[in-house]
Amino acid sequence: MRVLLLVLLAACGVEGAPDPDDHTDVADLPDPPAQREGPPNILFVLLDDVGLDKTSAYDEHPSPPPTPVLEDLAARGVRFTQVYAEPTCSIARASLLTGRHPFRHGIGRWIFPEGGTESLPDEEVTLAELLAQADPPYTSALAGKWHLVGYDTPDPARHPLRQGFAHHRGSLSNPLDILGEKPPYTRSYTRWQKAVDGAVEMTDTYMTLDTTDEALGLMARLPEPWFLYVAYNAAHDPWAPPPAPLPGSEVRANAPAHERYAGMVRAVDHELGRLLEGLDGVLAERTLIVVASDNGTPKDVITTPSDRTRGKHTVYEGGVRVPFLVAGAGVERAAGSTSDALLSFVDVFPTLAEVAGVPLAEVQGGDGGPLVIDGTSFLGELQAEPPPAPDRVLYAETFWPLGPPPWDWHRWTVRDASWKLAEEPKGRVKLFALDGSMDEGNDLLGRALTAEQEAAMTRLEAARDALFEQAGLLP
Repeated sequence: MRVLLLVLLAACGVEGAPDPDDHTDVADLPDPPAQREGPPNILFVLLDDVGLDKTSAYDEHPSPPPTPVLEDLAARGVRFTQVYAEPTCSIARASLLTGRHPFRHGIGRWIFPEGGTESLPDEEVTLAELLAQADPPYTSALAGKWHLVGYDTPDPARHPLRQGFAHHRGSLSNPLDILGEKPPYTRSYTRWQKAVDGAVEMTDTYMTLDTTDEALGLMARLPEPWFLYVAYNAAHDPWAPPPAPLPGSEVRANAPAHERYAGMVRAVDHELGRLLEGLDGVLAERTLIVVASDNGTPKDVITTPSDRTRGKHTVYEGGVRVPFLVAGAGVERAAGSTSDALLSFVDVFPTLAEVAGVPLAEVQGGDGGPLVIDGTSFLGELQAEPPPAPDRVLYAETFWPLGPPPWDWHRWTVRDASWKLAEEPKGRVKLFALDGSMDEGNDLLGRALTAEQEAAMTRLEAARDALFEQAGLLP
């Protein structure tokens, strides 16, 4: 039995210096169960705010933070180069877990948890609920960041459990957010509110270490097959050097923001390595792994030659195109392969349905009718000889307020393999020719277009209008 592992990148900041040695040692965990038949376990790791320019596994910046664990994972599996997430964290998480575009699930921007009621609707069918319909059913658990619930909703700490996860151990949102009465001290990566299966408590354990500890504990105890969603907060702000002896701890506390951020990226890469060590032996042979990030790099830590105006929060490539690595069970392509196939976060849902053997045509949506999703399975891209890539377009968007239209503002992009149409910001539509890099170059509109450019724009406008019609944005 082979193992499929999904890893997605997330980030956040720290204060204080707890002892990183005070954590779960892989040697202390029980031995994995004996070999079994059936579908693979699924390990999905999500990093936060770690763009393509911030990992040495991709050649998108001349001096990225060193990420040797991600490099090793890329060398063992498949590195995807053209994958769309969403402009910000809550949107990406909702699309990932439902296989649906934001206009369907209603999460069009990051959720302000404190004093808010915006949340992923309970009636949305999540990956956890989907995989529970497999035969045998999967047990699903989350270690780390949720960020899909407003704290003024009923019993918000149990929101992940209502969405199909048997366990949640980690933050409900970012480190500075808190449910209930605010403590008389500053929250940080070392003073934050942790949810443990619906109960909340303050903890001083460095968030990145805590997420790894909890993931290792869950991995060792969950009945197989399991789906483990590991969502690190790093390298989301507040940006501060990690505690010693983690990599990055040598960065000065008053160093420039991009240096503190880079230290956090190095630390989460190290902890990812500790997590993957927990898959050694028989367990690693029956787990599928994917690695990605929720969105691009924040502008305050983007360094030249990357464009600071085209990072997180935007629908430019630097805001929505993310690292995405797949390795483990079910990956038949040669180790170290690179794929330029166009993929989206909404594709993860149908891919894992195929891995688990769940017929999507038989899955009921929250309205009682057939489930409507926007993704397509990319399992074929993991075959030894992948089929020809189909013609398709990628779509990403952000809007406010959350929920159905009309919205106060709406920014979107649609692209194919060579061209990109985008509205960002202030209603101005732009057309770009793509060459595979993160730099779209200059807007082609406002000048006479060639026949090829006119044809590309017509195709992308038609694709956009088809999506807008489904969203109720066209008359």
